[in-house]
Amino acid sequence: NDTIPFMTLYYHVNASGRQVDKEIQFYTNKSKQFYQITADRSQTSLKNISATNRIISSKQDGKNQSYVASGVPLCTKLDFPGIRNFSPIGKYGKIISAELRVRPFRASYIKNAPLPQTLNIAMVNEANELGSLLADRQNNSLTGNLRVDQLNYKNTYYTFDITSYLNNKLNSTYNDNSSLAIIIPNSELATTVKRLVIGDSKSAYEDDRIQLEIQYSTYIGEN
Repeated sequence: NDTIPFMTLYYHVNASGRQVDKEIQFYTNKSKQFYQITADRSQTSLKNISATNRIISSKQDGKNQSYVASGVPLCTKLDFPGIRNFSPIGKYGKIISAELRVRPFRASYIKNAPLPQTLNIAMVNEANELGSLLADRQNNSLTGNLRVDQLNYKNTYYTFDITSYLNNKLNSTYNDNSSLAIIIPNSELATTVKRLVIGDSKSAYEDDRIQLEIQYSTYIGEN
């Protein structure tokens, strides 16, 4: 079957004092195949990441970049340490809309290294363990689909509505130390090799920075 991928092994045997060339084809079979993807990060910005050192700051190497990848999975963790003290909103205010806009870092994606078409956002606990996918106000899993502008890279981005998440943190009666993680969908983690480079809030180019846009209402009571 020409539509099924296979690997050909060429070998030879000795028969009656002469060499006989042979070959054999191994066709893919989900119940028998095995593959493994490994990464050598020793000469990269992620050289210090390991099983015991799972978190590296985007500021660590001076590039102010973070990464999301499949194949050798990487995710970008997002913290919102100041949201409980978001002073413009006041005591009785509320976030109406919170849009997270994730822009790929300029020149980080090319034809042979395409961007993921879809991203998810997952909850992260204090032990840096991934939890459930974040849901929107209709309780659907949040999905960021890639929008591409071939003429202006500024308009190439993913967006996420994280309004409910931030309002929950804002109104929490306990010290909510949860975080978020930008990840490639689980169905693609082990079957694709894709990557995304994200500029953090201190990235050299403002147009490459991850951005959170908040619209809010506030109440001013009588004196």
